[in-house]
Amino acid sequence: MRQRRLAAAVVLTLLFVATEASAAWTEPEPVGPTYGSSVRQTLQLTFARDGRPAAAGNQVPTANCGVFCSGSMLMTKVPGGAWRETDLTFKDKGFRAAGLGTRGAGVFVAGTRIGRDDKANAVTEANEEAGLASVDHRSLWIGVPSTPIAVATGPSRGGALTWSGRERTGRPAVFVARRSADRNSEGFARPVAVAAPAADRGTVAVNDQDDVAVAWARNGNLYMRTAKAEGRFGRVVSVGDVVDRARPDFAVAIDVRGRPVLAWHDRRQRVKVLRAGKTLPLGTAARATSLMAFGGRARATFTWAGDKGAQVATVGASGKPVVQRLTNGRGDRVTTGDADKNGRAAVLIERGDGSAVVARGTGGRFGAPESLPPQQGEHSSYSLALNPRTGVPTVIYELYDSGAQFPSFTTFITTGS
Repeated sequence: MRQRRLAAAVVLTLLFVATEASAAWTEPEPVGPTYGSSVRQTLQLTFARDGRPAAAGNQVPTANCGVFCSGSMLMTKVPGGAWRETDLTFKDKGFRAAGLGTRGAGVFVAGTRIGRDDKANAVTEANEEAGLASVDHRSLWIGVPSTPIAVATGPSRGGALTWSGRERTGRPAVFVARRSADRNSEGFARPVAVAAPAADRGTVAVNDQDDVAVAWARNGNLYMRTAKAEGRFGRVVSVGDVVDRARPDFAVAIDVRGRPVLAWHDRRQRVKVLRAGKTLPLGTAARATSLMAFGGRARATFTWAGDKGAQVATVGASGKPVVQRLTNGRGDRVTTGDADKNGRAAVLIERGDGSAVVARGTGGRFGAPESLPPQQGEHSSYSLALNPRTGVPTVIYELYDSGAQFPSFTTFITTGS
């Protein structure tokens, strides 16, 4: 009976749909160069501790431009307001940015590079401080990954990576490499195998204290392990089944006490959350949901979009999820978001008509979605981050102007009020 009352409460919360609001966002500012119609980028945005934005962009080869258009760039706003670019491509090593984090007064980019023989795969870093970027050649050998590398960065300098690949002995496994927030620490530690055989997909989360939670799916089933900072991983927890074996959908966060919170989409098309050993329903989704997690100090925020529009769930100290429906468009997609240790969060939703809106939350409650400044052209590759000093969201995206004399891609950035 208690479970029925809880499920009913969640459903009542889901019935709320926020109406769109108009809010002041800055005039979109161009970032970096304008590329021809044959080059586009995938973007990631973060902030240095002093409030300066930084973005990493991976050029995506197109039909008109193959491997020669596969570089990676770090774009940082230097003191004085100008943007500076650093080429991270390592021409002969094919660097690809995988994640961004803060380091000291600047930022770092973790990414992969492939050696000339296509077998010497490694993780390396590019560091930026006060607008000056340099490449850190200390690299971590990871073999040849069989899945994309998932990157998590903590609020300080800590971080973790997870991927599937093969040990030096040839045995397939799931790996995790951790990086301490200690200022004397240099780079990521040697990876450890947390499960075998390899997984179909993995993800990882880090909190303020560098505690780590890693989750992975294999053969349609979901698993998780956790570790305290500098400690060993605990036992493997079998969580449940996932909706799509080929494209498993799940997300993990970890709170300030080191307690993991895991959300996933199961085979019965239910979205569920696991916290402190208890499984609670969040809702249903009849199609792929693209779950995302954003961890704050005391709560975890999960977002997804299904056949009933975009929804967000916040799991706080009580363990009871608060669920809101932000939009009701069937074609809506939640593509990026962020949360900070002060309980502020924001998510970006791409609408079925090509536009985008941002919903901001405080203390687990989200307001009405806000429309971004209109621009002529095709928008793509959105990334959102909160300024650590103000908690205000900033969005970076790419705009393709097909109506120009010379069709091109340009990166823009805009900030909320």
